[in-house]
Amino acid sequence: MSEIGEVVRSRLGASKREVVNSIEEIRCELGKMFEQNRSKRIVILIDDLDRCMPDVALDILEMIKIFFFESKGARAQCLFIIAADQALIGEGLRARYNLSFVEKDSLEIQNLLNQKGREYFEKIIQFGVKVPEKNIKYCHRFIATNFPLWASSTDILTTALGTNPRRLKQTCNLLSYKRIVAEDGGLS
Repeated sequence: MSEIGEVVRSRLGASKREVVNSIEEIRCELGKMFEQNRSKRIVILIDDLDRCMPDVALDILEMIKIFFFESKGARAQCLFIIAADQALIGEGLRARYNLSFVEKDSLEIQNLLNQKGREYFEKIIQFGVKVPEKNIKYCHRFIATNFPLWASSTDILTTALGTNPRRLKQTCNLLSYKRIVAEDGGLS
């Protein structure tokens, strides 16, 4: 990974006229890097892609496909683990094809965009694993495992906050902090 960084840094230090201006040149550089490290496997984890704007997430997936999967040697040596939401890619396609004028609540359009997002993933992802839908059972297990003190409050927490694990974790951490402060008699 540091070799990619060196290539990027060397290009950033050059004048704008010398910046890489063709996909083929970048592919060539990546091919050289993979050729030099032929015996090594490179694993790249991309998490929280759903925190990007939908069109940016789509751009990232396209860049991975263009620069890595189509570069000589990269396909055999690179393993990408990508955490992303298919609906997000559908929204990226909406932005890409400038469908913002289409009513967002239209069930038919939403289904079409979800289908296109799914199809897009199928073209890029060789082995997809769906994360199970969030439900109360998983929330109980999540809170009981990570915050046993608050396990008896799971019903109240999920009613107030929903089933978003990040929100549940933040709230349980906040409750734990407030409990510690209260037991210590407040901050001094």
